[in-house]
Amino acid sequence: MEKVLVRIEAEVPITIFELPQVKEKVKPLFTKMESEIKARYDEIKTFIKDRKQRYESISYDEVSKVFRIYFYKFILNDIVKVTFSDSNKFDVVDNILELLTEEKLKDAILGAPMLCAFKKLIAELPNDDVFDAITDGGTMIALEKEFLGREVPY
Repeated sequence: MEKVLVRIEAEVPITIFELPQVKEKVKPLFTKMESEIKARYDEIKTFIKDRKQRYESISYDEVSKVFRIYFYKFILNDIVKVTFSDSNKFDVVDNILELLTEEKLKDAILGAPMLCAFKKLIAELPNDDVFDAITDGGTMIALEKEFLGREVPY
Protein backbone atom coordinates (compact mmCIF):
# COMPACT_ATOMS: atom_id res chain seq x y z
CA MET A 1 0.00 0.00 0.00
CA GLU A 2 1.33 3.42 -0.94
CA LYS A 3 1.73 5.91 1.89
CA VAL A 4 0.49 9.44 1.43
CA LEU A 5 1.45 12.45 3.51
CA VAL A 6 -1.53 14.52 4.63
CA ARG A 7 -1.19 17.69 6.68
CA ILE A 8 -3.88 17.86 9.35
CA GLU A 9 -4.71 20.94 11.33
CA ALA A 10 -6.59 20.23 14.52
CA GLU A 11 -7.57 22.42 17.43
CA VAL A 12 -7.59 20.94 20.87
CA PRO A 13 -8.48 23.54 23.50
CA ILE A 14 -6.12 23.87 26.45
CA THR A 15 -9.24 23.61 28.63
CA ILE A 16 -9.12 19.85 28.01
CA PHE A 17 -6.71 19.82 30.98
CA GLU A 18 -9.60 21.04 33.16
CA LEU A 19 -11.57 17.82 32.64
CA PRO A 20 -11.94 16.06 36.01
CA GLN A 21 -10.06 12.89 35.01
CA VAL A 22 -7.17 14.90 33.55
CA LYS A 23 -7.07 17.37 36.43
CA GLU A 24 -6.99 14.41 38.80
CA LYS A 25 -3.75 13.24 37.20
CA VAL A 26 -2.14 16.67 36.66
CA LYS A 27 -2.35 17.94 40.23
CA PRO A 28 -0.40 15.13 41.94
CA LEU A 29 2.10 15.06 39.08
CA PHE A 30 2.97 18.74 39.56
CA THR A 31 2.95 18.34 43.34
CA LYS A 32 5.39 15.43 43.16
CA MET A 33 7.70 17.26 40.74
CA GLU A 34 7.52 20.67 42.44
CA SER A 35 11.06 20.49 43.83
CA GLU A 36 12.44 19.75 40.34
CA ILE A 37 10.46 22.65 38.89
CA LYS A 38 11.73 24.97 41.62
CA ALA A 39 15.33 23.79 41.18
CA ARG A 40 15.23 24.47 37.43
CA TYR A 41 13.61 27.85 38.07
CA ASP A 42 16.42 28.73 40.50
CA GLU A 43 19.07 27.60 38.02
CA ILE A 44 17.66 29.65 35.15
CA LYS A 45 16.86 32.63 37.37
CA THR A 46 20.47 32.74 38.59
CA PHE A 47 21.69 32.61 34.99
CA ILE A 48 19.51 35.50 33.80
CA LYS A 49 19.90 37.58 36.96
CA ASP A 50 23.64 37.59 36.39
CA ARG A 51 22.99 39.04 32.91
CA LYS A 52 20.63 41.85 33.90
CA GLN A 53 19.22 42.97 37.25
CA ARG A 54 15.78 43.80 35.79
CA TYR A 55 15.03 40.07 35.50
CA GLU A 56 14.82 39.97 39.29
CA SER A 57 11.09 40.74 39.01
CA ILE A 58 10.32 37.40 37.31
CA SER A 59 8.78 35.33 40.10
CA TYR A 60 8.47 31.60 40.63
CA ASP A 61 4.67 31.88 40.65
CA GLU A 62 4.67 33.61 37.25
CA VAL A 63 7.07 31.09 35.74
CA SER A 64 5.21 28.06 37.10
CA LYS A 65 1.89 29.39 35.78
CA VAL A 66 3.26 30.04 32.27
CA PHE A 67 5.31 26.82 32.35
CA ARG A 68 2.16 24.81 32.98
CA ILE A 69 0.63 26.19 29.77
CA TYR A 70 3.74 25.37 27.76
CA PHE A 71 3.78 21.89 29.28
CA TYR A 72 0.17 21.40 28.16
CA LYS A 73 1.12 22.52 24.64
CA PHE A 74 4.08 20.11 24.75
CA ILE A 75 1.70 17.27 25.62
CA LEU A 76 -0.86 18.34 23.01
CA ASN A 77 1.76 18.30 20.25
CA ASP A 78 2.57 14.70 21.14
CA ILE A 79 -1.13 13.86 21.38
CA VAL A 80 -1.73 14.96 17.81
CA LYS A 81 1.17 12.77 16.66
CA VAL A 82 -0.10 9.75 18.62
CA THR A 83 -3.71 10.21 17.58
CA PHE A 84 -2.87 10.34 13.89
CA SER A 85 -0.13 7.73 13.86
CA ASP A 86 -0.49 4.05 13.04
CA SER A 87 -1.25 3.30 16.70
CA ASN A 88 -5.07 3.49 16.37
CA LYS A 89 -5.29 5.50 19.59
CA PHE A 90 -8.03 7.94 18.73
CA ASP A 91 -9.27 8.99 22.18
CA VAL A 92 -7.53 12.30 22.91
CA VAL A 93 -8.30 12.25 26.65
CA ASP A 94 -6.95 8.69 27.04
CA ASN A 95 -3.83 9.74 25.13
CA ILE A 96 -3.35 12.75 27.42
CA LEU A 97 -3.71 10.58 30.50
CA GLU A 98 -1.14 8.15 29.09
CA LEU A 99 1.37 10.92 28.41
CA LEU A 100 0.99 12.70 31.74
CA THR A 101 4.02 11.08 33.33
CA GLU A 102 6.90 12.15 35.55
CA GLU A 103 9.25 11.45 32.65
CA LYS A 104 7.32 13.75 30.31
CA LEU A 105 7.13 16.50 32.93
CA LYS A 106 10.85 16.17 33.64
CA ASP A 107 11.56 16.49 29.89
CA ALA A 108 9.52 19.70 29.88
CA ILE A 109 11.25 21.05 32.99
CA LEU A 110 14.68 20.47 31.48
CA GLY A 111 13.66 21.38 27.94
CA ALA A 112 12.02 24.00 25.82
CA PRO A 113 8.71 24.42 27.74
CA MET A 114 10.50 25.82 30.82
CA LEU A 115 12.68 28.09 28.70
CA CYS A 116 9.63 29.25 26.74
CA ALA A 117 8.02 30.33 30.01
CA PHE A 118 11.06 32.43 30.90
CA LYS A 119 11.34 33.84 27.38
CA LYS A 120 7.67 34.86 27.38
CA LEU A 121 8.05 36.64 30.73
CA ILE A 122 11.24 38.37 29.61
CA ALA A 123 9.47 39.54 26.44
CA GLU A 124 6.64 40.97 28.56
CA LEU A 125 8.95 43.10 30.70
CA PRO A 126 8.68 46.81 29.91
CA ASN A 127 11.56 48.04 27.75
CA ASP A 128 12.85 51.43 28.84
CA ASP A 129 15.09 51.78 25.84
CA VAL A 130 16.47 49.97 22.83
CA PHE A 131 19.31 48.52 24.91
CA ASP A 132 16.82 46.63 27.11
CA ALA A 133 15.25 45.11 23.99
CA ILE A 134 18.66 44.10 22.64
CA THR A 135 19.67 42.64 26.01
CA ASP A 136 16.39 40.72 26.24
CA GLY A 137 16.91 39.22 22.78
CA GLY A 138 20.46 38.27 23.65
CA THR A 139 19.32 36.72 26.92
CA MET A 140 16.75 34.59 25.10
CA ILE A 141 19.40 33.31 22.71
CA ALA A 142 21.79 32.72 25.61
CA LEU A 143 19.10 30.69 27.42
CA GLU A 144 18.74 28.36 24.45
CA LYS A 145 22.50 28.01 24.09
CA GLU A 146 23.10 27.39 27.79
CA PHE A 147 20.17 25.12 28.59
CA LEU A 148 19.34 23.45 25.27
CA GLY A 149 22.80 23.41 23.73
CA ARG A 150 21.59 25.25 20.64
CA GLU A 151 24.09 27.12 18.51
CA VAL A 152 23.99 30.89 18.45
CA PRO A 153 22.95 32.04 14.96
CA TYR A 154 25.29 34.44 13.20
